[in-house]
Amino acid sequence: MKKLSFDDYGKKAAKRFLKTAIVIDDDIIAPPEATPTDPVDAPDFAAGGEEPAAAPGESAAKAAAVGDPDTGSPSDLLIKPLADAFLDNQIVCGVLKPMASDKDEDVVSRAVKAAAVADIVIVDWYLRKTDDELALAILTDILKSDQSREGRLRLIIVYTSAVPLDDRRKKLAAHLKSNGIQCELDANEDTLIGAANCRIRFVQKKVGKQGKPVESLPELAVAEFSQLSSGLLSNFALLGIGALRDATHHLLATFHRRLDPAFVGHRMLSPDPGDARGFAMSLLMLQIRGTLSLPNRLGGSLGHDEIEAWFDHNFAGEGIEKDLEKLKLKREDLKTKVLAGGCEDHQFHQGLFVPGGNGDPKSAERTASQDFARLATYVREFKGFTALPEGWLPTLTLGTLVRTMEAKPRYFLCVQPACDTVRVEEARYFPFIQLAVGGKKGDNIVVQAEGGRVLLNVKKEPGARHYDKFAPDPETRSIRAFARVEGGVIRGYSFSASEGRVYEWVGDIDSTKAQRIAVDLASTLARVGIDEYEWLRRGGSAKS
Repeated sequence: MKKLSFDDYGKKAAKRFLKTAIVIDDDIIAPPEATPTDPVDAPDFAAGGEEPAAAPGESAAKAAAVGDPDTGSPSDLLIKPLADAFLDNQIVCGVLKPMASDKDEDVVSRAVKAAAVADIVIVDWYLRKTDDELALAILTDILKSDQSREGRLRLIIVYTSAVPLDDRRKKLAAHLKSNGIQCELDANEDTLIGAANCRIRFVQKKVGKQGKPVESLPELAVAEFSQLSSGLLSNFALLGIGALRDATHHLLATFHRRLDPAFVGHRMLSPDPGDARGFAMSLLMLQIRGTLSLPNRLGGSLGHDEIEAWFDHNFAGEGIEKDLEKLKLKREDLKTKVLAGGCEDHQFHQGLFVPGGNGDPKSAERTASQDFARLATYVREFKGFTALPEGWLPTLTLGTLVRTMEAKPRYFLCVQPACDTVRVEEARYFPFIQLAVGGKKGDNIVVQAEGGRVLLNVKKEPGARHYDKFAPDPETRSIRAFARVEGGVIRGYSFSASEGRVYEWVGDIDSTKAQRIAVDLASTLARVGIDEYEWLRRGGSAKS
């Protein structure tokens, strides 16, 4: 069987993920019903009279619907073949057709709401006759909405008969930049605009032999989205999310209402009923993990063949070979190490960052590795990968990482058992363990700081312990941070100790990692040192 290329893996993941599309076009029309070929009974008027005259404009509408070259418009978009093509690819397609009577602001609002839940956005350039202002407003507001949500993968296809496409592309890019949206004209393709996590492709409607028919849009969308999300981890995430989408209704059926009394009973018997919500969350996460762990959900993703395809895709070309030679590496040797595993030679590890390193793989290795370390460590982080909800405040708990607000800050990790961080009725002491700047073997954590990232090592010696006293929030009965706001913008979150010390919240690390650190600390404290007969300690020998 033919091996899949890395692009093939990307398309496969994108096709599994993509489920919804929205088409925005004022020229959407439905084709007329086909004329029946079987004999039919003659209508009454056929016996002795003429067929009633068509209503004004009816003939023209029918001609336009079938694309009559004399009366139809090249901007017309037939909805049935488009919808059928999407459905054949298991993608549901919605339609927004601005009417002349619709207010522009209503159309923009409706388009932004639809785009928020759509994987694919297809929009015409002229949504008013010879006027592109409405399309520009829609595209701008969609991208601004994405920015307000800390970004998302966004594919937009501008499907239009307005040519030349490059002129429209340049106008859109200039308009987006004037509205504070960073984007770039692709230097190699005159129909493409690139922006942060966004890809905008201009496509000409089918006119004669020019352009693409509506039936081709689903496959085009899959290919374009795969270029936007191309990567080993992003492909894995797409497959995982796609698998969850496929299993959504099964998961809903699992949490059947017949189980409600059992859950309510759990809540009733719990000392603090508020904890029941966390218990329900753990149940949901358990079922999601169980769903994704089934062999048929993620298939062979991240397996040997896909890793090999990734390597061949990224390490092709003579330029890569020359850059590897600077590190005294050969491409085939590196590939062998990648596929075999178990390699501890740092030079080979650095070689992995040659394709994206811009001539400096050492710097690329450090930056990417630190970001990956943060991704693998934090559940929540200030200015992290995931936006924090509006109005949300951190709570001091097991795994909370804080630093002192000094010129040379000190870092501390909270190791208070999670059960002792809730239902707090009065001020109490919280234990912390200090982290030292500089990485060593063992538990290390990367934090964001002014001037870059800092690598911290967990100090497990007894002298690294730290205690401070905090008073609970009376409403939540937990230790809550407060937001530091300057000029209407949240600059950070801080905890105030009872004696006046202030600690800045850095983030909350994974609870299992925090629990392991706490257990290791307890083990260190539990060691018993005694004097014993040295000969006996050595196993009955004087040899060391």
